[in-house]
Amino acid sequence: EAGTAMGDLLARALLAALNGSGSSREVSGMNAAAVAVALAEHERRQWPAPMGTDLPIDLRARAVAALTLLGAWDHSDAAVVLRRLPELSDASQERVRAVAGWARSVYSGDKAARTPGPGPEMMSAGLVLPLLRDDPDLLSALTQDLSADRAARVLGFLVGCADTFTEGFRFAQDMMVGHGLAVSVATLRAMVVKASVLDRVDRVLELLVEAGDVPAEGMGDLLTVVGEGSAMPRTLVAMRKH
Repeated sequence: EAGTAMGDLLARALLAALNGSGSSREVSGMNAAAVAVALAEHERRQWPAPMGTDLPIDLRARAVAALTLLGAWDHSDAAVVLRRLPELSDASQERVRAVAGWARSVYSGDKAARTPGPGPEMMSAGLVLPLLRDDPDLLSALTQDLSADRAARVLGFLVGCADTFTEGFRFAQDMMVGHGLAVSVATLRAMVVKASVLDRVDRVLELLVEAGDVPAEGMGDLLTVVGEGSAMPRTLVAMRKH
């Protein structure tokens, strides 16, 4: 898993192999985020050119980021997700279908991560987080009016990426604050059920509480999510301080 010693080792070994002989020393001096970005750049260079339509590389990169972040149940759902991108919000149906079709041709079935090595989490982080970082409005555009289940997916992804990109925690906070506590509580319930590592959720909630982003009337609702046990001790300590 990305963020673990083994995940980091595998990622660096893969990048060194992709870069060729003599690059091991250079790769060893890179932080995890730089390694993920470099792996994502290698991945983009493998993308096939679209057939019969003009899809600039920037559009393809943002489309892959959107679909990776939100997921898509089928081709029709992928088109709905892609329309969240500002540049495709008013595009023709044919244009959106062309983008969705290209993405499906590259990442269909078991091809979710075509580059072997550190696994889909670190590769996905490199394909998504830098774009969110470079475009302050992109996360908001992609996450407006999400269902609790899909918002839980996005929050889980962002928190999971935080081991590689520290901005992942901030993006998760921004998303929860932007959605409002009522939506966030429902989302967090789903997220806690899905989370493989509750410590990551705990760290995000702790920061939210300490930043004063949870209103007093919402503390009770939040407590129902966190629970009285020790699964998320950081959040409980922060709530008691406030």
